[in-house]
Amino acid sequence: MAFHTWQIGLDIQNRQICALALQPRRDGWQLRHWWQQRLTAVGNLLLVTWFVGSLLRLPVHDYAAIVTWLSSPIVAVALILMTVSVFYHFRLGLQVFIEDYVHDDASRVAALIALNFYVVGGAALAIFSIAKIAFAGGHA
Repeated sequence: MAFHTWQIGLDIQNRQICALALQPRRDGWQLRHWWQQRLTAVGNLLLVTWFVGSLLRLPVHDYAAIVTWLSSPIVAVALILMTVSVFYHFRLGLQVFIEDYVHDDASRVAALIALNFYVVGGAALAIFSIAKIAFAGGHA
């Protein structure tokens, strides 16, 4: 089941247009998060490019310079947005992988639950770390 047939179309209702990506599943056609993956990929491209560019523009890369840079509200907010986008994109991609390649129902549910805990925990830890440095300036 490595290759799938996608049906892409528009759903027009009450003056709203929604792009849909449908994929055949065992129990019929299912709406997928195809657009969410593309949008988070674009967001990741922009935010990671900004992140790398910002780090390269720093005059020095020692602890004090990084903490001072991260203490800026704009930098902290952008890093939190990047963290949310990267972890959400990661979750979307692995969810599709698990749904396609884990065939046992119990194993699939367990893998999806573990994935959700991992993503929420990792994102929460990263956001907490960014916020701690942004608010406290790196002082414990």
